[in-house]
Amino acid sequence: MSRVAVHAMDSVCQEVNHDAVVGWKETRRNEISVGLDMMVLTVLQKRSFSSVVVGALCLLATSVVGAEDTFEIDLPVHKLISERCLDCHQGEGAEASVDLDAVLDSMKDHADEQMLPHDLQEMWLRVETVLTQGRMPPSEESSLSVDELDRFKTWFHERLVLRDGLPHIGPTLLRRLTHEEFIASLEDLLGIRMRSEYNHLKSVHVEKGLVDRVLPVEVPGKSGFVNDAESLASQPIPLLPYMKCIDFALAKMSGSAESIELLTGVTVLPEELSENQVRKIAEPFLLRALRGNAGSRHLENAVRVFAIAQENNNSMVALKSMLRTVFLLPEFHYRVESVKTTTTPYRISDHEFASRLSYFLTGSTPDDELLDAAFSGTLREAKVLDRQIQRLMSSPRRLSLSESFAAQWIGFDALIDSSAAGTQGVSTTVRAQYDELLYFFDELFKSDLSLLDLIDSDWMYVSNYTINSYGKDQFVNPPEIISQHA
Repeated sequence: MSRVAVHAMDSVCQEVNHDAVVGWKETRRNEISVGLDMMVLTVLQKRSFSSVVVGALCLLATSVVGAEDTFEIDLPVHKLISERCLDCHQGEGAEASVDLDAVLDSMKDHADEQMLPHDLQEMWLRVETVLTQGRMPPSEESSLSVDELDRFKTWFHERLVLRDGLPHIGPTLLRRLTHEEFIASLEDLLGIRMRSEYNHLKSVHVEKGLVDRVLPVEVPGKSGFVNDAESLASQPIPLLPYMKCIDFALAKMSGSAESIELLTGVTVLPEELSENQVRKIAEPFLLRALRGNAGSRHLENAVRVFAIAQENNNSMVALKSMLRTVFLLPEFHYRVESVKTTTTPYRISDHEFASRLSYFLTGSTPDDELLDAAFSGTLREAKVLDRQIQRLMSSPRRLSLSESFAAQWIGFDALIDSSAAGTQGVSTTVRAQYDELLYFFDELFKSDLSLLDLIDSDWMYVSNYTINSYGKDQFVNPPEIISQHA
């Protein structure tokens, strides 16, 4: 079992996202507050004002105090940035196009706001990163003193992390399935393969199948990963390409006795199915396809779609119609999680945890065993969770961790992205090089090896398609390498 997976899931999957967002810490300046209160009292003693005027004065007092309090909180960082950073970071010629003088002016404009605008949040996160990592000030300038750095960290924590002086839950964006997660989910739910196997030694190119021809390129987010929730939210769902993939998957299913048996319990469907038989097929399928978010309305709608389709068609056509409807539901395309109206961190539900665990380790929907553990309430038990992680990391789907995490983290996914730019598909040589890296990282995760093996290992995966390029004689007892992959 990989400690990478265990530690990542322990912190990433079990609780709601704790992204740092702008907070608010109120500190009252008594002399201003008392002074304004006395001003209002004096006015009321001298003449009779309407309640509207009194209310306006009270609102003015509150507004002034709020703005002054927040600006006072920001004074230490204003002083630090002004003294140490503005020589290089102001005006049109600011270094790295980071105009901190403009940032400080903006802070004054938003002094009375609990939450800073997104662009200011992003800028302060950049500043915090370079200061705490010691990348700024530059080497030719004197470093920040311990006291200066501590004051900045304190300000950053109080102004951007806390809210009302307390930790709080950050925004958890609705996360949509990536293309690869979408395809993997279709394959596992229907028991099919949508991509053909290829052999390095029998072709010059790994040709594009229907899936890779119709799906558009996904744009990575600021995190560098295509499953970035913010980036996915800004991209429209490619509905027509997805429908083509769904129809292709259903055609594969209808031609496979194994797939039909997986879904219905029989290898050959009778000409017609009763409502009770349809319910027995639809209920477990919905539970898994919607990852525990299926309700009675989903079941009733699926049964109704089947019945309408079966009026003029056989049961297979009706089954495909019902499954197509399920695959177009928002709950299939989005990893829906419940939201509680609380300001304190809370644990996600067991089936939501199972979904996060499965998509992180395997890039696909939770299987029956994982969902059973979730619904039985035992998934979070140490031994059960350990066993489930070991099981998932022993399945072929674990390659997703190397494809969707390592490839995008290190950047070797660019090999096949650039090679596949043409219509012919990925160059076989490039695909072989990609696979060498892919299986290297797979071994790293699967066997829980040291990250130092990335820079100093005494082992590697070598494709027999490219082995002569490296000099075959330097390998000691090279094992037989399988050249056919899915």
